[in-house]
Amino acid sequence: MKNSKNTIGTIIKIEERFQRGFFIKYEFQVKEEKYTENQKLTIKRELIKIGDKFRVYYSEKNPNYSELIFEKRIEE
Repeated sequence: MKNSKNTIGTIIKIEERFQRGFFIKYEFQVKEEKYTENQKLTIKRELIKIGDKFRVYYSEKNPNYSELIFEKRIEE
């Protein structure tokens, strides 16, 4: 993502969409504002749970454009 920054995002919902697979909803914060986005799950469903944290890249100009990176899990 061009002109991107990154932060930590938290999975807040996992849902199965008919014939489309699993999607997650995640939230992240930029300055004082919280954002939520949906994204198709690209790893095995068994590998994630609500509350898991991952690196999120977002547009510096418009944080509504973001992507959670499943390969960049944040271990606590």
